[in-house]
Amino acid sequence: TEIVSGDATVQWNENHATLASLFSTRYEHTEYSNESFATTATGVAKPYWEETEGVSLRHNIRYGDTTVMLGVQSTDDEGFGANNSASYNRFKVNVLGWSGSAEQKLFDGALILDGGYREDQKHIDYSSTSASKNSANNDEDMAPAKIYAFGAKWNITSIYALSARYFNADQGTMGDFDVKAQTGTLHAEKQERFETSLEANYDKMF
Repeated sequence: TEIVSGDATVQWNENHATLASLFSTRYEHTEYSNESFATTATGVAKPYWEETEGVSLRHNIRYGDTTVMLGVQSTDDEGFGANNSASYNRFKVNVLGWSGSAEQKLFDGALILDGGYREDQKHIDYSSTSASKNSANNDEDMAPAKIYAFGAKWNITSIYALSARYFNADQGTMGDFDVKAQTGTLHAEKQERFETSLEANYDKMF
């Protein structure tokens, strides 16, 4: 396994900052088949490799009690070979995503509101598990994944705070291949939840 990464930050002024990061990984392994403790047959080597590269940019904007964060990310993933008992894998995909969030402090920080949205679009150049058939999801955009989140925090006193948060996420698709059931295609994962909590900070040791 090889991993290379780097990041940089540019502080344009007291209100604007840009963060950038790059990474690249390469993973290789070899599986052996036809081996047996009962015979002296030589195992057949089946190599596999996978490469992933990504870049992300985020810009932070702060004016007084208002903070805005905007970001974009892109990841490319490509692999080939035998992996986890599947004798053939060949795929190349890209995930392009963007996000935005904002936070607003009111009444000298007694009330804090925040919200955000993220969307990821997966494009499949090719994806196959058979050397003789490469017709599963080629040059296709999958349904995008979408996430919404909103929250509020009320600092009642210097000790007590009340917070609430709403979260909604739609995975968009099951993955590279349709997952079939007896009743048809399974739906993508969806989550929706609401959380509320009462916080008490009696001492720094807690």
